[in-house]
Amino acid sequence: MLNIKATEEPAIIESLDQFLQRIGRTRTTGWRWRQRGWLRTVTIAGRPYITAAAVREFLARAESQEFAKTPRQTAKKSTQQTDQEEYSPTSITLEANSEVSHAPAAADKSNEE
Repeated sequence: MLNIKATEEPAIIESLDQFLQRIGRTRTTGWRWRQRGWLRTVTIAGRPYITAAAVREFLARAESQEFAKTPRQTAKKSTQQTDQEEYSPTSITLEANSEVSHAPAAADKSNEE
């Protein structure tokens, strides 16, 4: 939730950085909100600024839950099922007394002559 107090009246225009700092958000979040069209800014001398009207519009939209995401439903297995599947005796196959055979090294041709 945005932490803007109702008593705080924004300036007619303020830099986007100041606005984001005031609400406790990062520049990256501000960039993302601008790209999504959630936050309307004006550019003055190459820097983004936000007007008081844009702030009021943004806050009204945020309070109406316009930007809210629906929770994702994930199918999680119970811990007991996961433990049983990971450590079942059939998942690991080991043969007792198994021997490892190595391929013989290439014979040195100089020894053959």
